Amino acid sequence: MRGASIPTALLFASQMVAAVAAFGVSFLAAFVMTPAERGDLALWLQLGYLATTLAMLGLERPATVHIDGNFHAVNRLQIRLLSPSIATLAALVLSVGMLAVLTGVNYTLLALIALGAVFALVSLWGRTARVSYIISGQWKPFVGITVLIQVCLLLGAGVLAMADVSGVTAWATVYVTSAAITALVLLLSGAAGRAAPASLDLPPGKLSRLGLELLPASLGNTAMLRSDRLLLPFLSSSSQLGLYVLVATATELASAPVKQYADAALRQWKRNPPTRSRFLWSIFVAGLFGAAMATCAALVCWLVISRWLPDYRESLALLPPLIVAAAIYSCTRVQQGMLIAEDRTRSASFVEVTGMVASVISYVVLIPIFGAFGAAWGSVIGYTFALLAGITAGLRGRSGGRPLGQSAPDETNG
Repeated sequence: MRGASIPTALLFASQMVAAVAAFGVSFLAAFVMTPAERGDLALWLQLGYLATTLAMLGLERPATVHIDGNFHAVNRLQIRLLSPSIATLAALVLSVGMLAVLTGVNYTLLALIALGAVFALVSLWGRTARVSYIISGQWKPFVGITVLIQVCLLLGAGVLAMADVSGVTAWATVYVTSAAITALVLLLSGAAGRAAPASLDLPPGKLSRLGLELLPASLGNTAMLRSDRLLLPFLSSSSQLGLYVLVATATELASAPVKQYADAALRQWKRNPPTRSRFLWSIFVAGLFGAAMATCAALVCWLVISRWLPDYRESLALLPPLIVAAAIYSCTRVQQGMLIAEDRTRSASFVEVTGMVASVISYVVLIPIFGAFGAAWGSVIGYTFALLAGITAGLRGRSGGRPLGQSAPDETNG
């Protein structure tokens, strides 16, 4: 247990630094951008995150569970499996660039599309590098690089804020540059020298199929977590999105350490599947931790907004439901991790899609009436459906102390 606690602690420390940096960047942007401009930037970011998730082909967590090897070997295997996505994103960047040169029409929109494709591409490389570090156990360089890059992102945002730059394209460029530097440094630091091929406990084709089976879960989680940002400007206004995203980003980061813990624990859960009681207890602890972290983030939001951001004071009413949403979402990350560790990919996808559908329906009903406040409560509703579906899937077919990892025969893949 001691060996497992060290990487978990290091991942937690790096995630806390990343959370503080993201929190700082969000508020620096709010100091120079109107709520509407902040909403436009948030919409661009959500589309980039969605594209990255789609390009990952669901491989992130199955790779963590089933691949062994050092950084170079693991990363090379992931890049090979993701080559269709990389080629597609690269072609999109090239096509948009050529269109801008040939037509010169609506340059700002084309620039944002190209930046979004580049952001997805470099974020894809960065996420494969992150998985490779987790698998290889090279925790110290990963944490050091993560902290350094987050500091650079915060400095870049600080420069724009001091220069009073409010253009969405300029802020998007900061995010793209940070993601590109992250991917480059992670890859160069871990890929020195050649290595034996990575080992798999199942054929590569089966790993790809597991990823595709989990793709609906990945997209469902992304949609459940991000569709509020995508729908708000269309069902309400960019200004409402700007008000919402400022505080939602802060409280949402409260669940990031839980997600990091779940990712780091996947291999341990595969080797030593939790019992039914441990499954429920872990979910409960994750919820408590998420609630505590979200409350701390909300207090900081209240202090900063009430004293320095009068244009965003309407956001303060969103904090109570967002704290609840962060706590529930933290619970869902642990239950999803345990389902994935036992290769119950179909159940994991069903749970996330259930949460996504509930979230989207809630947003469509509530946002036109209540705006950002409706989005906050829609998140609570959607995450609650995912939590209930996940608990049902996790406990199904189990009695007493039966290990969670002993899957029912009809859910064993392969």
